[in-house]
Amino acid sequence: MNFGDSFKKGIEIIKLNRKVISEISKNKDAMLMAVLFYAISGIAASLTAGPVAWIGGAVGAVIGSFIGIGILHIIAKIFGGKAGFSGFYKPMGIGSLLSWVPFLGPVLSLWNIVVSVVILEEVHKLSRGKAILVVLIPVIIVTIIALVLMITAVAFLATMFGVSGMEFPLMQ
Repeated sequence: MNFGDSFKKGIEIIKLNRKVISEISKNKDAMLMAVLFYAISGIAASLTAGPVAWIGGAVGAVIGSFIGIGILHIIAKIFGGKAGFSGFYKPMGIGSLLSWVPFLGPVLSLWNIVVSVVILEEVHKLSRGKAILVVLIPVIIVTIIALVLMITAVAFLATMFGVSGMEFPLMQ
């Protein structure tokens, strides 16, 4: 697969073309392009920081993609998913084009939630409900962890500054 063909296929994936999603998941040559597309995402995210950050952004995005997609893949397998890791990774990577847009990438990437659900349906052969759960479970877990950390930080700071939940100055 060359870059131009991969780019065109990426646009089709973003447009939720199930035939292309299935084709890419089975294409043995698509893995390198999927990794490259995530590296480009990392470079785009660090565009204003300079060349050293571009390398770090590219490497970080690729490592992050393997971890993130690995987590989704494991959850999909728990829900009865049928695909192998690379069959799932390839359309996810080639479909990551929206994250290339500097400054707007994170906002535009919200569409990747929908794209991920469709890829899970097509590649892992999951129902829509299960595919949505696969995408939502990590979001819910991260949200719970963030809330616990925030509550812990607030409690720690309150303790450090001598604020107690038992003090009600207006009631004295």
